[in-house]
Amino acid sequence: MRKISIGFIIIVLTLSTIPFFVPGNVIASTAHAPIRIDSNADFAIGINGVSAGDGSAENPWIIEGWDINGTGLGDCIYIGNTTDFFEVRNCYLHEASEREEGVYYRNTGLFLHHVNNGTIANNIINQNVYGILLESSTINTLSNNTVVLNSWNGITLFSFSDNNTITNNIVNSNKWRGIVIETSNGNILANNNVLNNTDGIKIYTSSHDTYIANNNVTNNDNGIYIWFSCSNISVVNNTVSDNNYGIQIHNDCHENTICGNNIRNNNVGIYIYTESSDNTIYHNNFTNNTDQALDRAGNNRWDNGYPGGGNYWSDYDGESNYHISGELSVDNFPLTEPYGNQPEDFDDGDETPGFGFELIFLATIIGVFIYNRKKRS
Repeated sequence: MRKISIGFIIIVLTLSTIPFFVPGNVIASTAHAPIRIDSNADFAIGINGVSAGDGSAENPWIIEGWDINGTGLGDCIYIGNTTDFFEVRNCYLHEASEREEGVYYRNTGLFLHHVNNGTIANNIINQNVYGILLESSTINTLSNNTVVLNSWNGITLFSFSDNNTITNNIVNSNKWRGIVIETSNGNILANNNVLNNTDGIKIYTSSHDTYIANNNVTNNDNGIYIWFSCSNISVVNNTVSDNNYGIQIHNDCHENTICGNNIRNNNVGIYIYTESSDNTIYHNNFTNNTDQALDRAGNNRWDNGYPGGGNYWSDYDGESNYHISGELSVDNFPLTEPYGNQPEDFDDGDETPGFGFELIFLATIIGVFIYNRKKRS
């Protein structure tokens, strides 16, 4: 116990000497009132927090470096009904709450309503009701943001928010969902760390053609949850670990692909419910899940044929097929070795998993604490 305590103290002391560094060394130093932009005409240098640009793809409007406290004011930044190119970056958007005056106030750190061509990058967004919210907004990019400790969802896309890219964000310790896509199509979620939420990534209500790749989805109740009439969802090369359910496919979801993922140390690796069929699951590594997989439908494919092969199962005995719990589903070509490149802490034994997600969580929370303490001093 003494060694663990000393090691923990060393980590905390080391992190406490680092400026708020995740992601992108964000330092928002100038207080600003909440920003509301409701058309292209509201973009102009010197007003509404805009500091540069002309709205073109080559020279987008810039909103940068603001510290906005939204307590009692509804949203920190609202942008609606725009097609000009713009970028919101290096801002600290926090504590939006308490205003209930209709659809245009959602108590959100950053709310995009009917917006195209926006980039949201390198912001800290925490302690709002919603972190980032996109409604009917397309072709936007959310990258390198830290979205933590929001009382509802971290990042939400809904109502035909199509063809957006969500990449390299830390989405941590939001009360309900880390990243949620609802009734929206063609979105890309890649290289995000999604930790300590109720649902890590949730795709639901007739969302289609979504690509979920190279994310770390750890220590959520539900890791990746595909629910209600969703199809053509590709879940590829993710690490899904230490969740209650690693991946769930539920309520009339068909023709989805789960491929190349490391699914480990979950209570249930994959759970497919009775009404979801024609999904394909192959080249995944199922390692040390309490229940490796449950398929209640029985009409799903658990391999890619021969010679492509099926999945790696840490409890496979090397004999014949691998039987999936549930309705007589079978991996006909189980792999005898883990598939593909493994993360550095990959282990198919019974060791306790590494502490990478705890360190990310600790670094994020300490960063927020240090930043707030410096502001108050």
